[in-house]
Amino acid sequence: MAPLACAQALRHANACVLQGTSEATLCVVSPAGHVICKYRLKPPEPGMSPIQMALAGVGCLFIYYTRIGVSVTSEAPAKPDYITVLNSETGEQAATYRMPKAESEFVIPACAESPNHFVFLGTSNDNHLEVVRYVAR
Repeated sequence: MAPLACAQALRHANACVLQGTSEATLCVVSPAGHVICKYRLKPPEPGMSPIQMALAGVGCLFIYYTRIGVSVTSEAPAKPDYITVLNSETGEQAATYRMPKAESEFVIPACAESPNHFVFLGTSNDNHLEVVRYVAR
């Protein structure tokens, strides 16, 4: 499908489906279940997988990337996760944000308040759930 037709498809009552495979793909699916178009997604770094996608304001989607099945040791410290923001009209990346090291043990992406303001769920030092905000500057 042509890019313009695909962009128009995203504006209507279609669903976006993230296929988090080695070659991650974002599919736009019609209410009847037909795949209208596909966007191939390029990870921010090799070896990363998309694990979550959600709206990030009008005309934007965010995709959270991490490394799956990677062992973290003192010799091989954890590498950062990333958020990419996609323009839902074109499928192009509008921004990429490298996430800071988590200050708690349990941090998962929850939602986006805008294309540069993200909300995560985490645990506090006293082991209670807390909301952690990330605002790109």
